[in-house]
Amino acid sequence: MKDDFSKGTGALKLTLIRFFLAPLFLFFYTNQSFMFYQGQTSADLLSPVSAGIVCIIILILAMLSDFFDGRIARKYGQVSDLGKILDPLSDAFFFLVFYTTLCCVSPYWMPFWLLIPIFVREFVQHIFIRTYALKKGVALAATWSAKIKMVLSCFGSLYVLIINLTARVDDYQLGSEPDFMKISVY
Repeated sequence: MKDDFSKGTGALKLTLIRFFLAPLFLFFYTNQSFMFYQGQTSADLLSPVSAGIVCIIILILAMLSDFFDGRIARKYGQVSDLGKILDPLSDAFFFLVFYTTLCCVSPYWMPFWLLIPIFVREFVQHIFIRTYALKKGVALAATWSAKIKMVLSCFGSLYVLIINLTARVDDYQLGSEPDFMKISVY
């Protein structure tokens, strides 16, 4: 596996990008929310609406990096055991940060208890199942069901960010306090 990392393949670099995009999303989403609650104006460096747009761009970049890393690896013969391990791990990391941020900063979008099954699934998969397989000398690649779950997670998350942004744009332009009941999903 050390050999895989030293190659520094383009596909592996795309996978690693998601590890860096997650904290960026956390930063911009929390700043967007705090700026909005404090009534910051568009004269500020980055308005809540602009920060929301940056969050959407970060999510799209994560989606694109996930889409292209596997394609590039297969096309250019860069498929590696390390890539098979890091790709689903980077997806899990990004979306765990995304869901946790959403839960903590915008609890009207996602109830806190919903994090429990998500964390349990990812923990069991990445800590127990994948570790056990590695001990047996097998690097588990992503299954089709996992890829479908990822696509649904991506587009569901994008939907939530866009709806959240449009509601904030309306409230921001009107200069009113946010009415979170109109954008709640439950």
